[in-house]
Amino acid sequence: MIPIDGPVREGVGLLGSPSFEIPRTVARDAQLELGEQRLRRALRGKNRHNAVTIALHLVVRWLYFFGIALLIPAIAIWEVTLGAAEILVAQILITVLTVGWFTAVDRSMRRLGP
Repeated sequence: MIPIDGPVREGVGLLGSPSFEIPRTVARDAQLELGEQRLRRALRGKNRHNAVTIALHLVVRWLYFFGIALLIPAIAIWEVTLGAAEILVAQILITVLTVGWFTAVDRSMRRLGP
């Protein structure tokens, strides 16, 4: 709750804690001193790594989505006459596909890692 009465307090945060400036650099950063060229090269490498990671995450999720999207019509073609059993079969197959897909992805990515 926001206090709306009582003494006006200055120099404190909303919950009464003293306000302070968050330091943007620490002693550890000063010791690093990569130099302009090495820093640019390191940042390029980091950005490239992040872009590849984002792309891999997207590809894995999209392939999973398309796998599910193809599985549903494949089950519907069977024309199970039991009604609700068709939905149960679909749910079981989706669960098996999900566990299998993400287990395979995890194991293959672990082999690529350090």
